[in-house]
Amino acid sequence: MPTWNYIAIHAHSALQIVEDEDWLLSRLDDLIRQNEANCDDPWSLSEAPSDSVRALARDIVGIRMLVEQDEGSWKMIQHRSDSDWAGAIKGLLDSGDLRDHMVAQVMLSLSEGQ
Repeated sequence: MPTWNYIAIHAHSALQIVEDEDWLLSRLDDLIRQNEANCDDPWSLSEAPSDSVRALARDIVGIRMLVEQDEGSWKMIQHRSDSDWAGAIKGLLDSGDLRDHMVAQVMLSLSEGQ
């Protein structure tokens, strides 16, 4: 079942709207770098014309979240047989998705503690 594995974090916070263009462009650059990191030919914000980027950035609302409280929960294929665990981990590791590999690593770390 695909719902066997999940990790959830609920963050409670008041949100702040940030109108500082340099702050927003820095966050966009960070986001692009993170999402392009595994690409063969990663794109960067600096490749786009600066005036176009600044014009488009005016349509983005920057939001800062200062977490006041967080709550976490997870379920990692509990109450399943060893063969189900092994099959789920193999399927996740065989995937080309980095997020699947990360979930498999969490499962492996839990199985080592058993």
